[in-house]
Amino acid sequence: MRQSLIRSLSLAVCAAGSLSSVHAADDLSISSPVPKADKNAAETTKSTHSWELPPITVQADRGTFRDDDLVGSYGQPRWSTRRRFSEVRTYVIPGGQFEFEYWLFVKQPSKSDKKKAEAAGESKPKAKIKQQYEAEIGLGHRFQLDLYQVYEKDGSNGNNALDATKFELRYALADWDRIWGNPTLYAEWKQAAQGADSAELKLLLCGDIAPRWAWATNFVWEQQTGDYRERSLEWNSAVGYNAIDQRLSVGVETAFAQTSALRDPSGGGRESQLELAAGPSIRFYPIPQAHVILSEFLPLNNNASAAKTAVIVGWEF
Repeated sequence: MRQSLIRSLSLAVCAAGSLSSVHAADDLSISSPVPKADKNAAETTKSTHSWELPPITVQADRGTFRDDDLVGSYGQPRWSTRRRFSEVRTYVIPGGQFEFEYWLFVKQPSKSDKKKAEAAGESKPKAKIKQQYEAEIGLGHRFQLDLYQVYEKDGSNGNNALDATKFELRYALADWDRIWGNPTLYAEWKQAAQGADSAELKLLLCGDIAPRWAWATNFVWEQQTGDYRERSLEWNSAVGYNAIDQRLSVGVETAFAQTSALRDPSGGGRESQLELAAGPSIRFYPIPQAHVILSEFLPLNNNASAAKTAVIVGWEF
């Protein structure tokens, strides 16, 4: 009798436990479709504006700054969807995004250029002023197309003449953070208004250091197809800090270049020189659609420009 009572109580407890498990599972299936909703929110984004892209839900904590949010179909941080530095390139912009930029570079002659002009009895070299108009188009599938028109003149009284038309294509090898450094291949063709054309290849690397901090580095090879067959090997790098979220970032850029050219177009060996420069860089968003980049490169050796000022104004449509 006693054993029969204990057996009955045990069966009742087991049945109650099974019933509560079924209810718990039903409750879970009804009340927790969050991962599916987050995935849909990331995949069905209608807007392509960088400042409107919704963040992607991730396991790791990326802090409370919107510039560090992962956005878009490549899962990249928001800071990488717009130009961050003046000389250093980073990754690709999201598919469907379109930007227009105006560039102004003022490059003062180097100490070595002044000495060469003085030794040759020539007048003091003037500053080089370059203006560039660029359209950036996110093609999707981790491709980006850039189109440039470049104008250049000597000094404030020179003729502002067309210098070159350039075509650039980028391809990121993988979605963000799938490969260390987020390697991106960059190819550019420069069609000169006068003289020989040039081809340029770059390897772009960039990533996050910590919340609010980012880095980037570029390895560059550029070769002129004729004339003096000028060649440039460059290593440009930058570090940036998000001082005010989606408003202001500051950083430092470095530019190292080994340039060489034939002494005479018919041959006769090559002359080369090393140029080293570095300086501060600032990116500012006056409104969400617009960005302004200011940078100043100062010489680290006599071959580098005495000063190189860059101003970039961009608008995202």
